[in-house]
Amino acid sequence: MRIFESNKFILFMVISACIYAAFKDSWKLFADIFQSLMILGSLAAVVIHWSFFKHEKILWLIPLAIILQLGSWYYCLSFYPELATSSPKVGNLLEFFVFFFVAFWLRGRQEYIWALLISFTLGSIFTLHLNGSLYADILAGLSGKRIDFDYRNAQHGALIIGGSILAMIGYCNYLLNKPVINKPLLGGAVLLVSFLFLLLVITQTRQAMLAIVLAMVCAIIYGMYLNKQIFLKNVSLILILCAIVLVVGNTEFINNRLNKELSIITDYVMTGDFSGAPFTSVGIRLQLWFESVSWIGKSPFLGFGNGVEAHLIEESSRLPKAVRVKFQHVHSSYVATLLRFGVLGLLLCLLILVLPIRDLFRCKLNSASARPIKYLAIMFLIYWLVVNIFESYWYMKSGLWTFTVIMAAVFSSPLSERYDRYMASLKGNGEPTSA
Repeated sequence: MRIFESNKFILFMVISACIYAAFKDSWKLFADIFQSLMILGSLAAVVIHWSFFKHEKILWLIPLAIILQLGSWYYCLSFYPELATSSPKVGNLLEFFVFFFVAFWLRGRQEYIWALLISFTLGSIFTLHLNGSLYADILAGLSGKRIDFDYRNAQHGALIIGGSILAMIGYCNYLLNKPVINKPLLGGAVLLVSFLFLLLVITQTRQAMLAIVLAMVCAIIYGMYLNKQIFLKNVSLILILCAIVLVVGNTEFINNRLNKELSIITDYVMTGDFSGAPFTSVGIRLQLWFESVSWIGKSPFLGFGNGVEAHLIEESSRLPKAVRVKFQHVHSSYVATLLRFGVLGLLLCLLILVLPIRDLFRCKLNSASARPIKYLAIMFLIYWLVVNIFESYWYMKSGLWTFTVIMAAVFSSPLSERYDRYMASLKGNGEPTSA
């Protein structure tokens, strides 16, 4: 049907995606309405152009995700019925694939991609302000108090702010690569990045800070790999931001936060004595991971399905009562996935992350203005891998929201490139392919 290729319909889908990106975790009902419209439109497009979509490797993973989750649940029901949920739940891994359909409607157009990312950034700030009082929180944060913005906890706020920082660094890079630089727009974007860094600092979340720094370093290395001129032109802003991070790290309350549990790393992590760690912020994570090891060994390939984490913690004879009451998950996406879906599930999750980024670097982005998407992909890959060591973001709303938006921006160009070839083959009466 031609309606799915009309500019007006595509624009409506993009607007729906931007509304999702901005309000998914604030005005949830409003965002869900447009998300549902976008998904319905996407499913209709899949039916109409099945000859294209059936070749997309990411979509091949959907039936595998369903089979894996059913297999994990059935195995648990058969051998560990006390751990099994009353019925199988297949939504956890399927939610990872929403980014594919968002990416499809962006059609690889730079203005749509950056509109989505800017919507997410502004929506992240709006979400934190809606849950708390942004001005009051900033003042309290600058006085040394750790701020969570009344948004679940500080880690979740730091996650979406960190994702927004990467998106806006990419946008600044995009503006710098345009033939004529819009200085007022660039200045506004730089101020926004600075404001986001301020918000990140007052959360005092070490994992996000570490992930941001490592992501920037990897982007710099990639710039050096391309060539010296591109490095100096496109990554100079990232160098400045790295310097800001170092300066911020030397402030008293941040320095205290970073050094607070350094002894845990040296005395327990480096020695491998996870079980002996004290029950501090880092120590609790080590204890939960240590508690998970024996369970993972009982079902290394399929895991135990959903629900096993809470049971593991509640029934532990080692963990103190305060920990068993307060915590329901193991604070690591990797450990959580091994517990739920085993090694096969972990491999599947990594494939969903890596395949779109691999496709991006294989596609032909000749325009200098499109190159910042590759920088963004590298930064987000490192950021996502690091933060998920310490939190189970793969299975949390803030994590899925961040993952969906940024991966859609990353994947849109290679997906659009293949779709354009497919549509050209239809017009030429050739055999439609997506290779």
